[in-house]
Order: sequence, then C-alpha cells, then structure tokens
Amino acid sequence: MESVLIRTIREREQVLRKEIKDLKEKVNILNKQKEIWFNRKEELKSKQKTFLEKIKNERDESRKSRSEKTLLKNKRDEGNKKVKGIILTIKQKRVVAADLLRKAGTRKNPKKILQLIDALEERIETEGAPYEQEKKLTAKVVKLRRELKEVEEVAKIFDEVRRKEKELAESRVAADQYHHQLQKGNQKIWEYYQNIINISKEFADVKKTQEEAFAKFVETKREFVKANEALKEKLNKLHTLNQEKVKYQKERQEKKELQHKNIVKEKVRLVEEKLREKKQITTEDILAFQAEE
Repeated sequence: MESVLIRTIREREQVLRKEIKDLKEKVNILNKQKEIWFNRKEELKSKQKTFLEKIKNERDESRKSRSEKTLLKNKRDEGNKKVKGIILTIKQKRVVAADLLRKAGTRKNPKKILQLIDALEERIETEGAPYEQEKKLTAKVVKLRRELKEVEEVAKIFDEVRRKEKELAESRVAADQYHHQLQKGNQKIWEYYQNIINISKEFADVKKTQEEAFAKFVETKREFVKANEALKEKLNKLHTLNQEKVKYQKERQEKKELQHKNIVKEKVRLVEEKLREKKQITTEDILAFQAEE
C-alpha cells in the first residue's frame, strides 16, 4: 500500500510538472517574441542610419550649392557693376559728344554721316551707274567726308560709344546668365532644404517606432528572464522532490530488507533450536535456513 508521504510527493510532482509544462510554453513564446522585437529594433536602427546618410548627403549638396551660389552672386554683382560702369561711361561720352557738336555749331550726327557714306560707296561699287551720276555720288561722298572730318572727334567718341554699347550688351548677357544660374541655385538649395525636412520627419517617425520596438524588446526580455527563472525554480523543486522520493524509497527498501533479515534470522534460530532439541524440521524451516545462507 502506498504511503501518505509518497502519495503527497506524487501529487506535488503532478502539480509541478503541469506548472513546468505551462512555463516552458510561456518561455518559448516569450523567446520568439523577444527575437521578433530584437530583429525589428535592429531593422529600424539600420533604417535610421540610411536616413542619416541621406540627410548628410543632402546637407553636403546644400553646402556645395550655397558655395556655388556665393560665387555666382559675386560674379553677377561684378557683372551688374560692370554694366553700370559701362552705362555711365556711355552717358559721359554722349555728353562730351553733344558739347563738341554744340561748339562746332552743328547738329550733324557723325553716326548718320558714316551710314550715308557707306550706303553711297556701296551704290557706286555695285550699281554701275553712268559716269555723270557716279560723279555726283562721289561728290556727295567727298562732301560727307568733309563734314565727317569737322566732327571727327565726335565720330571717335561715337565709335567708342558703339564699342561700349557692344560691350554693354555682352556684359548684360553675362550678368543675366549669372542671375539665371543664381535663381536655379536658389531653387536647388530650397529643394535640398525641403528634402532634409521630409527625410528628418521620416527619420523621426522611424526613430519613434524603433524606440517603441526597443521598449517592447526590453519588456519581453524581462518577462522571458522572469519566466525562465520561475521555470528553473520549478525544475529545482521537482529535482529536490525526486531526491526526496528516491531517498524515502531507498530508506523504505533498506528497512524492508532489514526486517526480512531479522525474520529470517529468527526463523534460523528456531530451526537451530529444533535441531539441538532434535525436533522435527519442516520444509519451511529448511527454506528459512537456506535463506540465511
């Protein structure tokens, strides 16, 4: 018949094994969840690095564009300054030309005289007019050249003005080009700025999600450790309980063996006594005697 102690131990074993089974399932689930949150955290951490690289690249490009903008702005300002200087020079020369014309007492425009001379000389060379007509055209050219000589200084000034006007046109084109490039540079800087803002927002969102994943990982790991410790504790208790059962069974077996030995010894003593008294020995007595041997 099973003892009360063994029955109690078996009942406690049954409870512990059920608790251990539940804890093992819980530990396995928590371990999987812990790994999932860890991998998610690492994935988001890697994503953050990608966003930081993008932000760095955008900032580097933005700094480069700002440096280029400064150079373009300086060139544009230099170009505008040059344009203003040329305009001022043209105005001054025109004032000088007007003063010379006023002093010469004429309003003849050397520019127009030159245009007339060029037109007449072209007619003489290309039209092949009769001699009398060509003679008249040539006389007009001579007269115009004489008039041009009268305002020769003015002509030189107008030549300079023409060169300056050409230079002005070229300078304006260059200044406009720098201005256009500067506007494009400003647009690029603005785009880099907007990109940095957008990427920074995405980075902030990912960082927040990563922090949440990390918090979940820490929480799950804490629960995993707690459950694992509880499992170890239950396993230790089960081990101790098994040791108690083994110890008890061993002691009980030893006690039984000792009792059996004592019974056999007593039977042997009775047999020996019968032998001394020459009494009849039964089969049971012989078996008891053999058991002692």
